[in-house]
Amino acid sequence: RMMGAAASHRPRWVEMAERAASAFVALILLMAAGAALAWLAIDPSKALWVAVSVLIVTCPCALSLATPVAMSVATGEMARRNVVVMQGRAVEALSRATDFVFDKTGTLTAGRPRLLEVVPLGMLDASSCLAIAAAIGRGSTHPLDRALAEAGTHLALPDVEAHRQHPGLGAEATVQGRRLRIGRGDFAGALHGRPEPVAWPDNADTLVWMADESQWLCVFRVGDALRPEAARAISRLRAWGIQVHLLTGDGRGVATRVARELGIDRVEARATPAHKQAYVRALQLRGARVAMVGDGINDAPVLGQADVSIAMGGGADLAQVCADAVLVSDSLEDLAAAFALARRTRTVIRENLAWALAYNLVVLPLAFMGLVTPLVAGIGMASSSLLVVGNALRLRA
Repeated sequence: RMMGAAASHRPRWVEMAERAASAFVALILLMAAGAALAWLAIDPSKALWVAVSVLIVTCPCALSLATPVAMSVATGEMARRNVVVMQGRAVEALSRATDFVFDKTGTLTAGRPRLLEVVPLGMLDASSCLAIAAAIGRGSTHPLDRALAEAGTHLALPDVEAHRQHPGLGAEATVQGRRLRIGRGDFAGALHGRPEPVAWPDNADTLVWMADESQWLCVFRVGDALRPEAARAISRLRAWGIQVHLLTGDGRGVATRVARELGIDRVEARATPAHKQAYVRALQLRGARVAMVGDGINDAPVLGQADVSIAMGGGADLAQVCADAVLVSDSLEDLAAAFALARRTRTVIRENLAWALAYNLVVLPLAFMGLVTPLVAGIGMASSSLLVVGNALRLRA
């Protein structure tokens, strides 16, 4: 259904080609009438077939086919390579991207974090803290919530009331009459107004904090492995002159470590959904064409802000709905291949349009001069269209 919706949406390239073809048809009719009038004065016996030759040889089939055929082939080829195009403009916008902005969890990392350590900070022991966190995270689609819920499956979970998600920050709930927050340190600490304990500075793992209205309860240390192909995909993008950014809600320590391992120079940590959207908007105001890659509910606003957006196939439904394309394989190498294909598509479209223009500039004067018969004109017109289609099919290679 997504691909069908994309097919019904005409990209800007196709609309421009159709407008040009419409104007060209009117021009052809005027030129054919002019040729007929001219040959009526020169040799009336040739006036009709010269006019017919002009109409046939300049038929805008090649011009009309130049863009939509290439776009159709590219969309089908991307689907074969696990990138489903949901908006018709995605191929065009992707080909023009100058900056790629990546979320971290579930995008550059595998999205299957596991609990490494539970450190109690208050009156509750580690098992009690984990049971509360698992109860709050139960039913959530966020990878960190799932990690805590899976780690606490062997425990008796308490009842949770007044549960409320805060995308990009964490969650708030009432457990056993106690109002709790779990998530980022600044979010959880705002419940009682105390800073994060000095003994737990931001480190290279993701830290999930839990607090109530009077104290810190515990901190969870969670680890998530990088996708094995992430470094190769980032390297390919940088080799093509693309600026790569890491934009994450995690702390500075883990963001810096991931960026260092993947060769990413531009890092923005502790970013809320609104902050992510503002970051991309600032890039656009500086003239960048931004491709955003994310997977979570908190990525939906920034996916909508970007010039072209790609959602991970294993991510949240809302992220996929807001995206222009979905990477169904979750492989970043498929994303890099799709970007290369989008660039090739732009080149093929330019070649097709150049050929259509050159063909008409050459054959039109010959038809005016009466050197092209209707039969030869038909062969030329068909050959021109076949050449354009054949050139577009090179995208399947």
